[in-house]
Amino acid sequence: KRGAGARQAGRRWISLFAKSLMKFHICAVLLCLVQDGQALRDANEKNGKSSLPDVNETKEASCGTQCSIKKKTQLPSDVQHEVDEENNYAHQPRKRDIPNWSEKYDKDPHGHLHMGSALGMFMIALLLQWTTQPQQRKDAVASAMRKARKPRFLNQAAARADVDAEGSDSEDEATSSSDSHGTPCVMKLGPGMRFLDEDLEEEWEKESYPKNQQRGAVLLALVAFGLAVDRFYAFYELQSCKGDQWWMQKSLQIGCILVMVKVFAFLLMVPADTGTRGEAASFFLPSKFWDSTYWIILGFFGCFFIVVNLWPISPSCDILSVMARVCSYKSVWIANEKLDCTLQGHTACQMIQLWMLIMPYALPQFRCFHLTFLWLGFFYVGVSWLYAEISGEKTHMVDLGLHFSMLVVTAILGTMKKYYLEKGMRRQFLEDNLQRKALEHLYVVFDGMVPKYVIPRMLMQKPICDYRPRVSILFVLIHDFHVSDANAALTFLNTYFGKMDDICAAHKVTKIETVAEEYVCSVGVVPEDLPGDTSAITAERQHQELLERLFGAAYEIQQLQNEAQKKFKMGIHTGEIHAGVIGQKLPRFRLFGDTINTSARMMQKASPGQLLFGEATNRLLPSSLKVKEADGIIVKMKGKGDVKAFYYDETNFPKSSAPAKEPSPDKPKEMVVKAEVNKAIRLSDGERPQSLPFLLSEKVDFKSHDPVKEPKFSEEKFQMWFHLGFARKFRLRLHRQILLMAFMTVMDVMHMEHTEAWKVEDKDPGLLPKHPTKRFVILLSCRAVILAMGLGWSVFARTEAFRERVQEVQWGLVASTLIVATVMFVSYDALIYPQLHRSYVTMHFLDYVNQQQSLIFVLAYFIVTNTHPTLFYQSLVYIPLGVVFMYIRNRTSLYISDIGRVMFLCTVVISCLLAHVLEQTSRARFKTKQRVEETQDRVETVLSNLMPKKVLEEIKLSPGLQRSHSYDHATIAQSDLCGFTQLASDKSPEQVVAFVEDLFGRFDRLTDEFQIYKVETVGDAYIAGMAEHTLTSENSPIQVVQFGMAMIQATAEWAEKLGVKVTCRVGVHHGHCVGGVVGKGMQRYHLFGSFMSELDTLEATSREGITQISRACKDAIVREHLQRLGDAAREATLTDVAALEKLQKEFDGAIERSDDKLTTSKGEEHDYSEVGGRTFLIYKDKASAVSA
Repeated sequence: KRGAGARQAGRRWISLFAKSLMKFHICAVLLCLVQDGQALRDANEKNGKSSLPDVNETKEASCGTQCSIKKKTQLPSDVQHEVDEENNYAHQPRKRDIPNWSEKYDKDPHGHLHMGSALGMFMIALLLQWTTQPQQRKDAVASAMRKARKPRFLNQAAARADVDAEGSDSEDEATSSSDSHGTPCVMKLGPGMRFLDEDLEEEWEKESYPKNQQRGAVLLALVAFGLAVDRFYAFYELQSCKGDQWWMQKSLQIGCILVMVKVFAFLLMVPADTGTRGEAASFFLPSKFWDSTYWIILGFFGCFFIVVNLWPISPSCDILSVMARVCSYKSVWIANEKLDCTLQGHTACQMIQLWMLIMPYALPQFRCFHLTFLWLGFFYVGVSWLYAEISGEKTHMVDLGLHFSMLVVTAILGTMKKYYLEKGMRRQFLEDNLQRKALEHLYVVFDGMVPKYVIPRMLMQKPICDYRPRVSILFVLIHDFHVSDANAALTFLNTYFGKMDDICAAHKVTKIETVAEEYVCSVGVVPEDLPGDTSAITAERQHQELLERLFGAAYEIQQLQNEAQKKFKMGIHTGEIHAGVIGQKLPRFRLFGDTINTSARMMQKASPGQLLFGEATNRLLPSSLKVKEADGIIVKMKGKGDVKAFYYDETNFPKSSAPAKEPSPDKPKEMVVKAEVNKAIRLSDGERPQSLPFLLSEKVDFKSHDPVKEPKFSEEKFQMWFHLGFARKFRLRLHRQILLMAFMTVMDVMHMEHTEAWKVEDKDPGLLPKHPTKRFVILLSCRAVILAMGLGWSVFARTEAFRERVQEVQWGLVASTLIVATVMFVSYDALIYPQLHRSYVTMHFLDYVNQQQSLIFVLAYFIVTNTHPTLFYQSLVYIPLGVVFMYIRNRTSLYISDIGRVMFLCTVVISCLLAHVLEQTSRARFKTKQRVEETQDRVETVLSNLMPKKVLEEIKLSPGLQRSHSYDHATIAQSDLCGFTQLASDKSPEQVVAFVEDLFGRFDRLTDEFQIYKVETVGDAYIAGMAEHTLTSENSPIQVVQFGMAMIQATAEWAEKLGVKVTCRVGVHHGHCVGGVVGKGMQRYHLFGSFMSELDTLEATSREGITQISRACKDAIVREHLQRLGDAAREATLTDVAALEKLQKEFDGAIERSDDKLTTSKGEEHDYSEVGGRTFLIYKDKASAVSA
């Protein structure tokens, strides 16, 4: 809803517009009254009378300005006689003494040949059309079969461009369960086109109505400009007329020009307010402008197209006969010869033809199409009849039926184009809706994995790296947690991690993740925790409040120890961090920086059952919680030395309860999800350049603004997609065009036989010499050329080359259309007789009908250039062809006035505008289709990696049942990046996230290559592996080790590319572990147990660029090696040396580690017994192992 200010501004615009129109009408009426009064005074002075005229004089003067102009225009007697004769003719109905057609046909010696040729073309066209129908049925059956085979919901999106143009399969108009493209029937087609879902229809109207009004306003602005040019030309003609009796007509032309310029500026030049998606905001129109004003302007144009062709704005037939004698401009004389006056004049008909093509597009919705025919049937016909009765100029009333029929055909063409345009827009809306639904599905998936505030950016696949200057992080570790019974362990973790989730939610603490028996949460990360004031004092005071919430949550978590009968080790640290989302395959919300590392070390150094936090946290605590400096202890941390820390026992926590939640209005989850998805779409739209091009703005995303980056969408793929949609109905459209051309050929030949064209000679120089006997030959030859080209394209359309050669076919079709239009122009030049210098007063009715073929050519040109859809830049070639036709018009038999030429070119421009709308819609649909498919792929990828497929199936079968899985032969690899912390310290947060995203993206691709299940990423650690069937379909320890070596190689290549010193070390372990889904929110499938601790030790004690495997892993590799050889029984008899040789058969760089102790990079020592015995190092080759 608009605000009060917007409504007030809208009323001001309407009032200003209405006042301008009223002033114009008042001035026009006053001018007419003044001139009528002047006419009466002149008549009295001439007769020497000072009193009022008698009844007869009053009757003579009642014709007003027309009589005044006639009286003031002095003409010779013979010329005056011609004018009177023309006026008498104009006031009498034209005679229609039509001779018998068969009698005329029998007189033509070659009549049978002419009609036989035309009928032969018609029969060929019928045969082509008949052969198309069975193919349509086959396509419908194939489409239904394709739909049945496709299981994914993306079948709802039409997978081809909407380029129906004039053609449509019969199935398209059906309201059955699916249309001809396999699209589930959510839309009723035909004259009452609408969505079957009322909510969807309402949403469509809300979104499309203002956009359609914007397009209509642009079109009406161009119409206003054209009408201003038309009135300027009329003023220029009046300037060539002798005498001063034309001042009132000149004033009216100036008034019309001013009104049209004002309307043009009003529609086009008003800057728009910036709006959101679905609002009526664009460069052209302000959102506060609509809705009633648009209909007022539309009605104004509907009236103006009638009024502008009537007296006094345009000359009547009587005045035109006078102007032809006193005006020097040749077009006035020709218009008088052709009786080009009133609403039935040639120019008026051509102008209304243009309006019939414009009006369907100016109407906001297709359902308003009946207004076009109501305007034509009642307003146009009614005013024509009323004007003839009032003015007495009835000669054109006989032509009303002919012109009305042509205008109805034009209106049908325009309405059909509007129908297919709106059908394409509705399909675009459906696909946009599908994109939203896919994004909503993905939102629900992400909602359990990352904080809500990052989801909109994740949906649009934007890099996420947020700097937070002050964050406090809480680590909780369940101490001495051993897994003996898998189900019991899983139940325990779910129970107490679920309670921790509830505690954090109550205290508004953000849960970050759970890793095995560790729980991580924080404050200061989400936007709600950020200080509104950037001043240091205010920020510290607000973070004190956040710390109170975090310590309150920590206090309640510690109260769970007695219930759980387990001790929790807890650590908190405060500092700056970088928050980002890592991984496309299994996205994780991660905190980067020294703060989270220090928090984890605080947890590790804490005594069981106690909370340890650093000096930075203690400094920000409120006085009620702060610990005295003297009570601090010193702990040693790698890289930091002695660090002062503080303990808080559970007895030190205040007896506080969770803060009361602020009441919030009930908002359905669906509404929340939809709002977040719309935010994501707006975020995507905001990524586009600020200044979009005026033409083809949708093409921006098909070009890369960065020479290094690839464009978002492939132009080549779009061209192929558009072409395949174009080719789908090509033969149907082509055959209908051929059938129409053949039918018109039969009608044209019959008309030529009726008018005895074989006797008509061409006395004027024309485009081609047309001897009476050659006129039929030229017309039939031209139509035969069109038929032959159509047959050639019909045959070529059945070949694979037609579908594969995109550019050649598209431009070849444009060239063919140019040839067809040119040949059609020549054929109409042969059809129309040279009557340019012959007055319509002395012309037979059939000859007059022959002259009206010029109007039919305008329609034929529109049909030819719009039968097959073309892209915008290709359609521009039709404009110069139209200019050439209008330039050489004087050398042809066609009659098109000077203003008519402009109208013809406007018709061509409309064709280009339609091509522009088509390409814009097609590109938008292509982008939406690509996004929907990408989003659905991401949903499937995330779901398939969020948990093993077998586990997902179990959850679907039993949603509330907690399951665990015991793996006796799991082989898991864990990697860690060496030197990355130092690299990150010198880089911006965006670069850090980009680095990890790029490198982990390489690791993700390796998991697909080796068929490894990605288990987890923890910081810069990457964990993946294989196990029994529940986890992976295959279980190969050799492939897991190969994957670990591939990670090292990928890291080396990545570091070399960036020129940085970062390496990777990998640990691989084999043995028993337990897997299960843990937690209420952000559910993950975890592996836990002592196995994971041993794996962590193997990775931490490995060497840079080397893979370290446990003894159990070595035995599993040897076992698999022997199984491949079919000699598994020898495993029990192998000595250690022999086992090492078998290991070296698979990995020639394998050696047994000879160090006395396992030492981490932090200097911590571990005994081999902690990882199950001696370990083995896998180098990339034997030479590297020897040199080491």
